[in-house]
Amino acid sequence: MDIVARKNEENLKITRELELRENSEDTNDRSVIQKFYHGKNLFITGATGFMGKILIDKLLRACTGIENIYILVRPKKGKDIHTRIEEIFDDPVFNKLRDEVPKFRHKIVAIPGDCAIAGLGLKLTDRQTLISNVNIVFHAAATVRFDEKLKLAVGINVHGTRDMLNLCQHMKQLKVR
Repeated sequence: MDIVARKNEENLKITRELELRENSEDTNDRSVIQKFYHGKNLFITGATGFMGKILIDKLLRACTGIENIYILVRPKKGKDIHTRIEEIFDDPVFNKLRDEVPKFRHKIVAIPGDCAIAGLGLKLTDRQTLISNVNIVFHAAATVRFDEKLKLAVGINVHGTRDMLNLCQHMKQLKVR
């Protein structure tokens, strides 16, 4: 029995050493950026626009260790946020991502809201989720139409940014905004 116990103990030590080596090799193979984003939760506004789509694609292909990406989505043209999300990720921009990281969608969390509405149009529960979990914020929402009504343009581009900064001040885990 004593020999069997020692052999099991030796095997356990060897297994632990191998696991440590594998984990350190995985860590050493990652870039500084990949290490930074590993295990982080992001919040992105403007994710349904061109720049937002490119950002999501690049982040999820390059930094597979990202925990979740919360994206602010508003209903538009009679479509609810879930329909819009389905259409967004059917975009050819995400073809390479679908091939390289087929299960990327489970990392995307749609949050209903609108930068033109006070407080980003967030429900209290969604606001609390963001405050508790988000580490990194990309505020890319804006209206770039030159013929936009001034009241709407100021609401989105100015007040939306102010509301985002106010939300960030409450985020407990925030590393970058």
